[in-house]
Amino acid sequence: IQQTIREQLPDGFQRAEYLRDHGMVDMVVHRHKLRPTLARLVRERRETLSRTAARLDPALARVLQRRRETFDRSAARVSAAPVAERMRRGRETLDALTRRLSRGAQAQIAGWQGRIAASERLLSSLGYQATLARGYAVVRGGGALVTSRQAAAGLAALEIEFADGRLGVRPEPGGDPPEAPAPSRPRKAPKPPPDQGSLF
Repeated sequence: IQQTIREQLPDGFQRAEYLRDHGMVDMVVHRHKLRPTLARLVRERRETLSRTAARLDPALARVLQRRRETFDRSAARVSAAPVAERMRRGRETLDALTRRLSRGAQAQIAGWQGRIAASERLLSSLGYQATLARGYAVVRGGGALVTSRQAAAGLAALEIEFADGRLGVRPEPGGDPPEAPAPSRPRKAPKPPPDQGSLF
């Protein structure tokens, strides 16, 4: 070993006494005394355990008794009445919130219905059906709206829509030519403002 690790080793480092002196083993016993020594150690450990168990049983009994007393005191304080009261108050609160939520939802739905009805009225007033109900008509020809006499003269058939239905008509051939727009009158030059004279 000394040649392998290249260090000087102490004398007797492999002896049992050296290991005992340096705390590596508890005791060194001759092999002829090994059996009685082991018996003595086992007997001493058993006696130690017996003494410890004798002290432990009363301690455990006292701890168990204290825990039982604590549990009994806690059980005496616990009652179902406070729990039932809390459940009753919680149920009342839940019922009140449910009623408020129902009223709020109904009011919101009524508001939405009112807005929808107002939008429908606005849409009907802006649509051309309302215009037809006031005595006007819509003229169609060739799948498109006809908005002038000149456009209607070049079509073979026209469809006129009234408030109570539609009517198909045919324009007369060689109808009156469209009237020329009236000539516009020349504007007169503005008159100068009257002279107010001088104050000086």
